[in-house]
Amino acid sequence: MSGRRTNLALMALLAVAVATGVLAWGIGTSATGPIVVAHGVAGFAIVALAPWKTAIARRGLRRRRQGHGTSIVLAGLVVACVVTGLLHASGLVDARGPTSPLGIHVATGLGTIVAAIAHVVQRPVKPRAVDLTRRNLVRAGALAAGAGVAFIGFEGLLRVGGARGA
Repeated sequence: MSGRRTNLALMALLAVAVATGVLAWGIGTSATGPIVVAHGVAGFAIVALAPWKTAIARRGLRRRRQGHGTSIVLAGLVVACVVTGLLHASGLVDARGPTSPLGIHVATGLGTIVAAIAHVVQRPVKPRAVDLTRRNLVRAGALAAGAGVAFIGFEGLLRVGGARGA
């Protein structure tokens, strides 16, 4: 997958993750099941694109352009957000003192939004007409399906393991 398409996909996935996270947080009841599933699938899709983004980041780090620090902060925030999201979903880690995996997930998610906006301003990626091809639609569907399978597998592991988050 090209670097530009990877970046556009990650931007779209971040928007989905933010929207579903805000909806789930705002509703705050058990009626958020489909929203939480969409949030989890978006998170797994972000993880699935990590190898392609890593290749892009390596090339970018060799260039030493302006915004180098923003890129590193963004990567750290995304990793922290994904890890704490998984910890919260699994129920394997309890809240300790004033912090909890969910609280850290929300805080790093908010930081990710700010850092992603700064990153996009420093390195704009503009959609092109060629991005709307059938091939790219099939790729997006395959990514969503793979992320859905990963989400179901994660849920299955939690059930088999008897985790509280099952």
